[in-house]
Amino acid sequence: MLTLGGIQLRGFFSIQTEVAENLPILRHSDDIDIKRSMLQVLQMFDAYMTLTGFHPHTMCLDDYAGFRGFLYKVLQLTEDDTKPLTWQLLQDFVIVGFLDEKQANLVLNMSQAECNEKYQEREPAKCRFLHYQSLFPTSDSNGFVYVDFDSITHLLSKSSFDCLGRLLTEYLAPLPTVQAEIDAPLIIAIAQGLLYQNPGVDLGDIHLGVTNSADFIGAVRTHAEWRMHNAGFFRGDVAENWKYLSAVLTNFFVANNILRLNKDGRKMLRPY
Repeated sequence: MLTLGGIQLRGFFSIQTEVAENLPILRHSDDIDIKRSMLQVLQMFDAYMTLTGFHPHTMCLDDYAGFRGFLYKVLQLTEDDTKPLTWQLLQDFVIVGFLDEKQANLVLNMSQAECNEKYQEREPAKCRFLHYQSLFPTSDSNGFVYVDFDSITHLLSKSSFDCLGRLLTEYLAPLPTVQAEIDAPLIIAIAQGLLYQNPGVDLGDIHLGVTNSADFIGAVRTHAEWRMHNAGFFRGDVAENWKYLSAVLTNFFVANNILRLNKDGRKMLRPY
């Protein structure tokens, strides 16, 4: 699932920013709310084009209908929302000559189900979703952190990806950017280990019992120590690294009931 916030963090990609800002409704309207709403629609349309590889100069009516499907299927808006948002976009495109009013009305008169099919027919590229889903806001003003999913993309089903994205959003949002940049790659590395140990199981369905949790934490600790020593780090560095890892294990994986702690598990989490 994409969100408007994730789209806005990335900014315009397929449409040049200066082109978007010079569309008639943005240049000539004095209403701040109208301008803000139209800018959001353009950002969503830009994301649709980025995912499907289209450009407004080469689009046909079915491609515009696919935008309505994108709003419904990907951004999970209601049918009552997709129509006015699409009309908001198309009326400006009529003014600049991308299509005429009759064509715009044909798009609006299509059923939502038909528009959903048009979107799926456009074969949105899965890899392009990461363009929007890899940035997460932090507590700093205009702060965000990039999360690299490359190492686990092949292990993630759609539901696992949605689950991990939701948990990361909740976890990273209250953190300053510096802390988020430390924690995010550790979460991905630990999640990779969990998914390898539980092949075919969605991340949201992984809830290890106390014994398996203690074993997993012990394996993480041993592997982290081995890697640090092999890389030439000293005991103090190993202890510092474990401080961050144990915090993530507790505050992310235990807090979200992916792992559960007993006496052995707590012992494993102790500092060096």
